[in-house]
Amino acid sequence: METEELVTRYELLNGKKWLPNSFYNEALDKLGYTKAIVEKRVKIYENAADCLARAGNRNWPESINIIVAGSRGEGMAVSCKSDMDTMFVQPAVKCFEIYPTTDFKAVENCVAAFELDLDDVPEGYTKLRLKHIEWSWEYRKLTSRIMVSSKDNNYLKNGQRLIEAVEYGGKNVKEESWISRNNLFGEVTGPAQPHQFPLPFSNNHVSFDHVQAFPCAYPSVLDDWFIRERQNAWPSSDVLKAVKETDVFVVSVGLSGSKDEILQWRISLTLAERALVRSFNDTQIKVYAAMKMLVKHELKPICANITSYIVKNVIFWVFEKRPGTYQRDEFVEILLHPLIYMKDCVTVGSLPNYMIPSRNLLQGKLSQEEAYALKVHLDIFITECSTVLLRCPLVYKMAEHSFHLAQNADEF
Repeated sequence: METEELVTRYELLNGKKWLPNSFYNEALDKLGYTKAIVEKRVKIYENAADCLARAGNRNWPESINIIVAGSRGEGMAVSCKSDMDTMFVQPAVKCFEIYPTTDFKAVENCVAAFELDLDDVPEGYTKLRLKHIEWSWEYRKLTSRIMVSSKDNNYLKNGQRLIEAVEYGGKNVKEESWISRNNLFGEVTGPAQPHQFPLPFSNNHVSFDHVQAFPCAYPSVLDDWFIRERQNAWPSSDVLKAVKETDVFVVSVGLSGSKDEILQWRISLTLAERALVRSFNDTQIKVYAAMKMLVKHELKPICANITSYIVKNVIFWVFEKRPGTYQRDEFVEILLHPLIYMKDCVTVGSLPNYMIPSRNLLQGKLSQEEAYALKVHLDIFITECSTVLLRCPLVYKMAEHSFHLAQNADEF
């Protein structure tokens, strides 16, 4: 059945040209997009990260911390089919905005330390200049790789797998296990090392994208974001303070096609962005989920570069700029805002990164044909407004089911 036909049937049933807020709230509740369920998922993946780190540190000669990032870390993933994005953080390596020459405690227990070089690099990226390295038997492979990678000019290259757990997977662990024997590693894409392993007694598998990361003492990176003028309720002062205190990392990827790409490392504000998503109320969660669904089913087939990260930044900007509250009976009206904002960004070819606005997330990402097709689709979405989510298969099926239930009730 076409969307238009379903809408017509709803109009005939309800005498309306729109689906009510109550329908979408109930549908998204059933799909698992409530504040309470999101918080439960967050705890599950925090426990999973802790278990992965414990298991890894028993097998690997180098101690690492693991962070579940992406939609799972935010608690927004409702499907088991999506990959788990994990950051392998190596605390024995530290990066500093300004290398401490007098505070020796800052580099205590540190086998390698770098200073950020922010000159002549794209916004949101840095080069890492080696300032200190101490050979360690425990971290012998890590320190050896760092020395080899930076031997030409004291700058660390990003193309190598420096953290052993990210690079070698199952073939180099201390003790061979069922998991290590069944790990399947794919080709590195950007900073990520994909791998999967089959679940026992099942035809399914779990997929991971591992990203190697180093802690980064970069306190000024969020200064402009923190102090910029805001007139609306989100984010609250408590959220602002909590986000400002989150840890910063660097991950091993440069801006594609840029000068000195191999020497660039991207500044990662994963924990700051995750804290912002976790601060959403129930309605904000639903709007975010709705935008992710629309992009996945409708816009990503047009342009693969319209990613969930693009959606997240659109949502952040809209929520910061929109006055008023975020209540269940405002869902449809609120959803219209990110659709309009995304269309405006595509039209001018610019979406400022929410945390670092000087970085344009759409730069080099859209061809003219893709931009035109996206604008056409977004215009249609804006026109459809309250029925646009019927384009998403799960929501459509729930609407159809509701229609049949109502129809059967009328017959009785």
